[in-house]
Amino acid sequence: MNEKKITKKFFIIFLLSFTLVVPPRIDANATSPTPVPINDLQDQIDELKSIVEYLWNNSNSAAPTSPPQPIYDPIVKLISPLSVSIKPGETIEVDLNLKNIGISSALNLLVLANADSPLTAQFVRGAGSVGILNENSTRSAKMQITASEDISADTYAIKLEYYYKDGNNKNISGSDTLNVRVNTAAVKTPRVSLLGFKSSIASVAPGGSFTVTAVLENLGDGTASDVQVSLEGLDSAFLYLTSDLNAAYIRTAASGFKNELSFAFTAAQDARAGTYPLTFVVSYSDSSGKDLSSKHTYFVSVASPAVSEERAVLAFTDITVPSTTNVGGRASVTMIVTNVGRVAAKNVELTAQSEESLLAPITANKMIIGRLAPGESQTVRFTFMPTSDAATRTYMVTLSAKYATGINDNEDSFHQYAGVFVNNPEKNAEASPTQSIGIPKPKMIISEYSCDPGIVRAGREFDLNFTFQNASAVREVTNLKITLTTRDVNDRGQSVFAPVGASNTFYIDSIKPKAQIQKTLTMFTIPNAEQRSYTIDVAFEYQDETFTATHMETEVISINVRQVTRIETNEFWIPDSVPAGQMVYIQFSIINSGRVSLNNLRVRVDGEFDTSNSDIYVGNLGRGNSQYYEGYFIPNEPGEWEGSVVVYGEDDTGEIVECVRPFTLYVYEMTYDYNDPYGGGYPGMEKPVWDDGDRFGDEGGSFFQKAWIFIKKPYVWGPVAGLVVAATVIVTILLRKRQRVDFDE
Repeated sequence: MNEKKITKKFFIIFLLSFTLVVPPRIDANATSPTPVPINDLQDQIDELKSIVEYLWNNSNSAAPTSPPQPIYDPIVKLISPLSVSIKPGETIEVDLNLKNIGISSALNLLVLANADSPLTAQFVRGAGSVGILNENSTRSAKMQITASEDISADTYAIKLEYYYKDGNNKNISGSDTLNVRVNTAAVKTPRVSLLGFKSSIASVAPGGSFTVTAVLENLGDGTASDVQVSLEGLDSAFLYLTSDLNAAYIRTAASGFKNELSFAFTAAQDARAGTYPLTFVVSYSDSSGKDLSSKHTYFVSVASPAVSEERAVLAFTDITVPSTTNVGGRASVTMIVTNVGRVAAKNVELTAQSEESLLAPITANKMIIGRLAPGESQTVRFTFMPTSDAATRTYMVTLSAKYATGINDNEDSFHQYAGVFVNNPEKNAEASPTQSIGIPKPKMIISEYSCDPGIVRAGREFDLNFTFQNASAVREVTNLKITLTTRDVNDRGQSVFAPVGASNTFYIDSIKPKAQIQKTLTMFTIPNAEQRSYTIDVAFEYQDETFTATHMETEVISINVRQVTRIETNEFWIPDSVPAGQMVYIQFSIINSGRVSLNNLRVRVDGEFDTSNSDIYVGNLGRGNSQYYEGYFIPNEPGEWEGSVVVYGEDDTGEIVECVRPFTLYVYEMTYDYNDPYGGGYPGMEKPVWDDGDRFGDEGGSFFQKAWIFIKKPYVWGPVAGLVVAATVIVTILLRKRQRVDFDE
């Protein structure tokens, strides 16, 4: 507590004390003081106490505040609806109207929903966080209610819990109940679709004819009436119908009804090469007379005419998509891109883009082919996944190609389209949700994969080990074909990975439900592959045990490729022997002979030496570059010592790369020739005979030799020399003084 706050509180106490001791008011005309009633005085004291207590409690605030005003509690209640109806397996959205019937605002209002099983309830897009609800105001909160398929007819409760605060920040809670009635007498609804489109030829030439067949099937649980199929948006300038559509009329179609329909078309003589959509509209009515409809799109490829000039011409052929893709499943759009021109196409850029975000790509939507020779073809696959918000309808995918034609710097591009039919019973845009029919199809997955060795090096081989599994618990997989496709290529159009001594395709006769099978493929990585992660598409094409339908799935795996890292030293030299205590200089060149840049390069010396000046930071070193190093260390102890010079740094993944150069160094103790006035000496030189004993004793050397040794010492001749210099200075000063006296006389 600071001085201001202490002073303030003492002032409040003083004010109270002063007020209590002030004498009663004296009337000037009265002869005695006017008495104050005891009850009035007590009321004044109580009022003063309450004011002082309030000031005391608020003495820590920066500015004086008013006493708190009473706030009446807000009250949040559910106004409507108080009950709703739902069918088994149905999902409905309800707008809850909440009203504050209190006389103050409800702050930070949060609404939670707890539903009785087997109901689930949740607010849509955070609608339960209402925020502020003023007095006598109403807000709407959208809630989604879902009933399970096996729910029984009864009335269930959804408890709504309210949590909010009043103006004094006091926590308040409340609750209401929303009754949900379940009606099991659900109306049966038909759902008629066209499935399994097929064309009599893969690509039609201008002026040619072809036939498209499809299966008309009622996938719902109700009977459809007055079923009719029509074509929408057909451009007769390119394609026109040559058969009669009256055959595509069905009076009634019960649940499970199937019928194959055929449609004959002809391509116009001047039709341009490309892919043209055929949009079929299926219209029908349910038992209540309600009109329903669905749309289905199939694409037809028109071949390119003969090329008359020397240029590259690309075309898409054999565009295939799955007949139906469920929400959460995968839709692979596969096509063959062919160079029908006379010149190689270069820098081919292929893209696949969905018209809406409801069909999300799960593989890269762009592929680069460096070079496509005349007549060369390549299969391309793009995979999408419908999101939970996708409706039951066909979604368009735009396939684009851009490439260099080989004529000067000219580029050409074109677009074609594919349609992906999405099945989402819970969000059917054309009909009511219905329960799915039939046994789920088998599903192939990669349960495990690994590389041997674990780190894949560029320019080397490795084993790619797979464990494939049939994830279905009831359906068997037959005629399974597995194809591995590398998405990435280098600047020459070469695939980063290539199989060694085998094809990139496996064939497996059958896999039982929940069974696994292991396969190994030896791959080679091109030497100039960049150091990064690469993806491989693993495509499954298979049938179930009935052999009636072909299913396709695609899994994606990633492989990290590491480039060669290497450090070399050049012009490295170190002496064989040195005296103890003398600096040993090291000088050499550091060369990055690998294929990646090295960062934070350093050099250090390891050994029983003084290496405080040898650990030096060099910096970053690009591939193929060199750096000069210069440092030194000091050996202090005689003997033969082992040491090493270590050059180390990090590659672009953070892994330590080092180069070690060991060395052997003989360290000897320096001796001196005492007869040499310059202190010369050499390793192993013996001391003079007269210096072996006590230099100032009776043993060893003559008297003159001992005297000479004594005089040579600095601590002997040093002071003597100092005395001589001092005496010289004193004599000089005295002589000058005497000369001055003589001059004065």
